Amino acid sequence: MLQLTELLCSSAQLKKQYDRHFAQLASRCKLTVNDIHLLLFLADHPKWDTARDLSEHMFLPKSCVSRCVDSLSRREFLSLREDERDRRVVHLSLLPASLPLIEEGRLLRQEFFSLMCRGVSPEELRQLDDLVQKISNNLREA
Repeated sequence: MLQLTELLCSSAQLKKQYDRHFAQLASRCKLTVNDIHLLLFLADHPKWDTARDLSEHMFLPKSCVSRCVDSLSRREFLSLREDERDRRVVHLSLLPASLPLIEEGRLLRQEFFSLMCRGVSPEELRQLDDLVQKISNNLREA
């Protein structure tokens, strides 16, 4: 039976390998891996467009999100727009300069997923998805 420590180590190993997979792109573009992940997240989830949303849904500290947003907006990958009802809230949107990075990042993500799931059947992937959903729901409720 899978022990909790094995599950946690596997999760940490997965995150480490995933970040490594994006390191070359980040280095070439003079960005951080988190910058790339943030752009991909915004592209995939346009309704979650504030720093708070990013921090909550990407499980990143607010300070990390703030650094990424500052860097990406200075490099003109992101635009910032004040919320009409609450000036404290800033909405983020992708700028055209980010699109090639997002396209390449999506290819890298698909490549990583294919590598990670080599030899895993579609049925096993469905089972894994069900298990991950259950575990995620349990953690959210806790």
